[in-house]
Formats: sequence, C-alpha cells, structure tokens
Amino acid sequence: MAANADLCRFQSPVRSALMNCNRIDTIFRYRKVLVEVFGSLQQRVLWKWDEATMEGLPLNVRLSKWLPQQDILGHSKLRLFITHGGRLSTQEATYHGVPVLGIPVALDQHYNMRMVQQEGCGCFLHWEDLTYGNLRDHILHVISDARMREEVQRQAIVMRDQPVPPGEWTTYWVEYVLQHHGAVHLRSPVAQMPWYQLYNVDVWILLVVVTVVVAGLASLVSYKILRYMLRCYYKSKTKKD
Repeated sequence: MAANADLCRFQSPVRSALMNCNRIDTIFRYRKVLVEVFGSLQQRVLWKWDEATMEGLPLNVRLSKWLPQQDILGHSKLRLFITHGGRLSTQEATYHGVPVLGIPVALDQHYNMRMVQQEGCGCFLHWEDLTYGNLRDHILHVISDARMREEVQRQAIVMRDQPVPPGEWTTYWVEYVLQHHGAVHLRSPVAQMPWYQLYNVDVWILLVVVTVVVAGLASLVSYKILRYMLRCYYKSKTKKD
C-alpha cells in the first residue's frame, strides 16, 4: 500500500441481507451511500464484494471477491476496518491493532460491537441509520481518534503477549504427540461414543415418553373427575325435579 487505506469486508449473511432486501430502493440506497462515502475519503478503500465491477465506482475504491484479511489487517498503512462485527473479525482486528467500525446485522454481531465500543477500540452504527453524513462522520471519527488507536494497539500488545512463541508451542505439541504415539490419553471420549449418546437421543426419547405418559394420566384423571362431577350434578337435579 503506497498510501493509507481502509478495509471494508462483510460476510455472506450481510451481503445476502443487503442484496435480498424486500425493497429494491433500500438496496440501492445502502450501496449508494457506501460508494459515495468511500469516494469522498482521502484514503484508498479495499472492498470485499461478490461482483468484480460496480457502476459509479470511485477511483480510490478497489473491489475484490477475495482479500487476504490477515495480511491486510497486519499492514502498517491500514487505518480502519469496516466489518459486520463477527467475533473472529473483531478478534483479528484487535490482534493487529486496527480500529473497527461495525455495521452489525444479527446474531452475536450487535453484542460484539457493543463490547468493542465499550473497550474504546471502535464504534458501530445500525443499517437503518446508514446515511451519507452518519457513515462519513463515523469513519472520520475512528480514523482521527488518537486515543482509540492507542487503546486498540495496547490491547494488541496484551493479546500477543504469550509465554512461549507460537512456533515453539506448535513444535512442542507436534513432538509430544509423536513421542507418545498419538497421545491417545488426550483424545476426548466423545470420539468413541455411539451417535445416539452423542446427540442425547436416548435422553430425549425418555423425556418424550415421560411427558406423554404424564400428560395422558393427567388427561385421564381430569376426564374421570369431570365425568363424576357431571354425574353428581345430574343426579341431584333429577331428585329435585
């Protein structure tokens, strides 16, 4: 990268939600906002997108169907990571010390981005709040906030601080497994369990049987009580007549 750059990457569920929206005007509005905001930035923008081209694409924006996310996040020129807020994406951004702007859609993404914002490593906005001014203000805020960059870089140092370098740790465990002939003692007993025990099929069958029996007995008792009460009622009514 010759100049500072931003990375925009959304996972398949986000792209599907964007492209399969019920209202076609909403689809184009979201994409138009992204294109216009990216084009207004001084930085180059790397955008992971399923299509190779896009109408009206600014010169500073590069589309690609695949991007080496780890390599890009680790580049010293990267200033911002725009993401859907998946757990792995936020962890990788923190590991490389890159501030995050999240646009969560569903599942754990909202929680992940709230935690990122709470820790001072980024911020987020909702898709329904995605306007030109709102998105551009959030991007410029994250890029220009020195305290935010310092905090995420501090957390990167903490995350990388390991007692043993990863290469040595990997070598140790490979040699350990070879030395102990596959390290059978470390294997989970789950690997030897029958499938019906693994998925608790026997437990579920028992629960279903117990539920059916209890429900059946309760229904039978209720029926007997109701029948007895009705019989008593009609007998008393007959005597009065």
